[in-house]
Amino acid sequence: MKQRMAIVYALSICLLVGVLCSGCGQGSIASVTVAPLTATVLVGSTQQFLATGTYSNKSTSDVTGRVTWTSSNPAVATITGGGLATGITAGNTIITASASSGVSAVATLIVGLASVFSVGANPTDIAIDAAGNAWVANNGSNNVTRLSPTGEVLGVFVVGTNPTDIAIDSAGNVWVVNSGSNNVTKLSPTGAVLSVFAVGAHPTDITIDASNNVWVVNSGSNNVTKLSSTGLLLGTFAVGTNPTRIAIDGKGNAWVVNSGSNNVTEFSSTGVFLGNFAVGNNPQGIAVDGGGNAWVSNYADGTITQLNPSGTLLGIFAAGTNPQSIVIDGGGNIWVANYGTDSVMELTPTGILVGTLIAGNSPTCLAIDTSGNIWIANNLSDTVTVLAGAATGNFHTYVGPVWP
Repeated sequence: MKQRMAIVYALSICLLVGVLCSGCGQGSIASVTVAPLTATVLVGSTQQFLATGTYSNKSTSDVTGRVTWTSSNPAVATITGGGLATGITAGNTIITASASSGVSAVATLIVGLASVFSVGANPTDIAIDAAGNAWVANNGSNNVTRLSPTGEVLGVFVVGTNPTDIAIDSAGNVWVVNSGSNNVTKLSPTGAVLSVFAVGAHPTDITIDASNNVWVVNSGSNNVTKLSSTGLLLGTFAVGTNPTRIAIDGKGNAWVVNSGSNNVTEFSSTGVFLGNFAVGNNPQGIAVDGGGNAWVSNYADGTITQLNPSGTLLGIFAAGTNPQSIVIDGGGNIWVANYGTDSVMELTPTGILVGTLIAGNSPTCLAIDTSGNIWIANNLSDTVTVLAGAATGNFHTYVGPVWP
């Protein structure tokens, strides 16, 4: 019995020494990194930060629970010993992770406010004009709501049947795609109807290039209509099955998402076919970043596909449930509206998830103004949510909404 107790005691000592010495062979922590480097949360929301330590022997491990976490401005956000930060009030704070060896790393946390404004029935798209006003296409009420930068209603303007998308040219004119009446309404900067132009069947998206030419996606006729700034027909170009969205890159090439054939068609500014590129299942939204890379949201897969300017696959990234509209802010960050989870996700330019923010009911479209405010059209709550200062101001190419 004494011998058995001695063995048990010896084993216990060995286990204790093993626990105490775990990591001893790694040496001291030589450096620390924190992820994400920049994050955005709303007041009352949380953000998990993670710390990775690199030891003197070059090995690495998760040290989130072994470092000391501090917030430079606890009035803006607090942080627990486990790296979980909570937004308290709007502002910025520096999050620091400090190791006992004396090394540390920092990250920036931005805390923003959310405002909600009522618009028409079933809003599907938003465009921001040069004055910062938001123009919202209301699919269910056949009109467009104009909001000031502070959310005040400046006007409601009747357009065609089932408006789905909206774009603004360099003169401030507002172009609205009417899916139910197969045409485009052109409004003046004050909302007066200037013209109505026929396009293809069931148009779903519109964008305007650097020359003020207007490109319209016709989902029902599997083509794209190109109009001049005065509405003159410049061409009709065949694409894939059930095209839904379009984006123009820095070279003037058009990228069209084909939801029925699960690919993207690229053609030149003159309509010359450049290629078809496979993406995910039921692609919906598309945006082009400053490097000419195309980001495509795959509604059925819950992913985003990144293609280089030649259409080569660069990566596939998780993007929540039923991702739809995509915008890219001035810092190259990717923002995605998740229709299925009533939220907006932010990804870094390399596709790493930064955080998730709450939106309204069934968000279909995103737009970013020059102040970095994110405007979200909530299709089933007839509202627009504005996340103040959540993004880096301005954007490269924005396309929305995404129609479920």
